[in-house]
Amino acid sequence: MAFFWSLSVLGCLLIFKENWDLNRYLCGTEMKATIILFVLTILTSCSNKRTEKMNFPRTPKIVESQKATTFDEVILLDTSAIDEELPKELNISAIDAKFPLRINQIDVETTKKGVKLEKNIVSRIKQTVKDYADKIGFYDNSTTYDNAYINTIRLQDSAQTIFLVLLKNPYPPGKVNSQVLFYDNEKKKFADKLFDFNLFALYDYHKGKLTIGNLKANFKITSPEIELVDFDKNGISDYQFTRLFHNGTSNHIYVTILTIQNSKVVTLNFDSQDPSEWSGKN
Repeated sequence: MAFFWSLSVLGCLLIFKENWDLNRYLCGTEMKATIILFVLTILTSCSNKRTEKMNFPRTPKIVESQKATTFDEVILLDTSAIDEELPKELNISAIDAKFPLRINQIDVETTKKGVKLEKNIVSRIKQTVKDYADKIGFYDNSTTYDNAYINTIRLQDSAQTIFLVLLKNPYPPGKVNSQVLFYDNEKKKFADKLFDFNLFALYDYHKGKLTIGNLKANFKITSPEIELVDFDKNGISDYQFTRLFHNGTSNHIYVTILTIQNSKVVTLNFDSQDPSEWSGKN
C-alpha cells in the first residue's frame, strides 16, 4: 500500500514539473495552489499510513520475583528449568577397587549396586556424564543419559580418591571411554580438571558386560591401567595411567603420570612406545 502511495506522489510531482508553465498560463495562481494542496494531502496520508505500521506494541514490563534480590539469584530463577535436564534419575554409585587397577578384573555390570556416595560426589559424576553425553550427542534422553554411562570405579589413596567414570564410546560402537576425577580426601573437593582416559582400544562393552578388546589380546597387554608410582621420589603418590592408542593404522602404548598439587592436575611425564617393544606389557 505504501508503495502505491509513493508512486502516486512521484507521478503528481512529475506532472506538476512538466506542466508548470502550461498550468501558469491556463490555470493561474489558483490552479497551482489547488495542485500543491492536493500533493500535500497525499503526502500527509502516506505519512499517517507509515506511522500506523511502525507503531509496535510496547515491551511488556518484566516483573521479577520478590526473592530475587541479587543478580545471581535472578539468573538462578531464570535458568531453573535447566535443572530438569540434569540426569536426576541416573543411579550413581561406585565399585570399590584397589591399586593397581586392571579393569577387566572388575565386574562393572550396570545392574550391580555399588557403594553409596556423598551427594556432592554424585552430583559431580552426574555432571561429568551429562557433559560427556552432550558434547558427543550420544544419549537416549535428557533425563537418564543411560546410553552414555556404564559405571564408576573408586580407588582410594591416603591423599586422593580417584573416581574412574566408565562411559560408552559412540564410535566405534561398543567401545569404552572413561574420565577420571580426582577428589581431595582432606579438603573434600575435586581437582580443577578431569583426565580423559580413552579405553576404546583396550575394552569392548556389550549388553552390560565389559570384555577385553582384540588389540589388547593380540598385543598381550596385561599391565594395570592405573597404578601408584613415586615418579619424582618425594614420598608422595603419583598416578600412572596406561592405555593403548589406535588410529586405524598404527598402535602406541601411552603412559601418562599425573600428580595433584594444590588441587590442580599436573602432568609429570608422558611416554609413547610401540606395543611390541613396550617393556611394561607384562
